[in-house]
Order: sequence, then C-alpha cells, then structure tokens
Amino acid sequence: MALKTSIITIRVNGKSVDCLPGCSIKLGGKTRTPLVVNGVAGTHYTEVDEPGGATLKIAHGADTDIAEIAAWTDVTLVAYTNSGKVYQMAGAYVVNNPELSDGDSALSIEFAGPRFVEL
Repeated sequence: MALKTSIITIRVNGKSVDCLPGCSIKLGGKTRTPLVVNGVAGTHYTEVDEPGGATLKIAHGADTDIAEIAAWTDVTLVAYTNSGKVYQMAGAYVVNNPELSDGDSALSIEFAGPRFVEL
C-alpha cells in the first residue's frame, strides 16, 4: 500500500516556515461550470482559470516578524509532501491581513498566485 500525504512542509523563498497542522495548498488550474443547453444539462460547460493558493497556520513566537510576512509579494512557495510529491508556486503573494489567535499561537496567512506546478 502506498504512503498517502499527511504532512505538508512549506518553504518561502527557500526558508522553512514553522507551519502548524492544517495547512493546505490549492493547486489552481481550470474551473468548469456545467451548462444547460437546449434543455439538456451537463453536456456542455465553460472554463475559467483559477489561481493557485495556500492557507498556512504559522507558529507565532517572539522571533516571528509579522510585518515581514504581511509584506511577502513575488515569493516562491514550495510545498513538500511526506509522500514525496513537491509543488512550487513562483510569484505568490499574501492576500490577507495576518490574523493571530491564542490557544494554538497560530498566525493565519493566505497566499494567492499562479497555479502550482509539480517538480
């Protein structure tokens, strides 16, 4: 039985990011919407490009520079999975204002950019 992905490790511009469990990447690509044509549903569709993205929960500590993280633009995100797959998004940027929560000391960050490519 093959190993399935259960851990994703993220690097931003080559630097490892201290992510808490629950990070996700959205590979990007085409989104298809089914159409009803001549009363028949599902035989036709439209396509639009959808950007790639990532949602991270970064462990926050005294050495975490929130201003630097909020200013990330045109960065390269690389996602390493424990199943051996590696994905890269060049030209990523932070889209939200970082949100800090107590309890898990997480800084929530969302990225958008071009679609991820498998390396």
